[in-house]
Amino acid sequence: MRSWVFVLIGLCVLTSCIENGGLSPDKAQLRVRNVSNVSYDEVFVGAGGGGDMEFGSLEPGEYSDYAEFEFIYRYGFLKVEVGQDTLYLIPIDYVGETQYKRGKFTYEIGIFENRLENGSLTLTFERD
Repeated sequence: MRSWVFVLIGLCVLTSCIENGGLSPDKAQLRVRNVSNVSYDEVFVGAGGGGDMEFGSLEPGEYSDYAEFEFIYRYGFLKVEVGQDTLYLIPIDYVGETQYKRGKFTYEIGIFENRLENGSLTLTFERD
């Protein structure tokens, strides 16, 4: 009888992981969204010590899948490749910032004034 209880508990845990895309609900989950009017060939996010992730290419308006991080801040290091151009958002530091260790979040990444020649990224932090 006890073995059935352990099997049932194991199946519940496994099912919850599968329903969550295999990501842990005990960690920060981050996705990115392209809010510009151009396609991103590659998006890289550095979460300030909580991990790094390449999100791949994103079309305008498209969301990436969630990726798991130990923690994130409301902003991070961003590198976005658009054709021959590479755009960056480089934080100075994270002093006084809150570490988000659990939950789902989105970085909405745009290009300042939607003009690629400006070379500046914009970032909006959303709690999902």
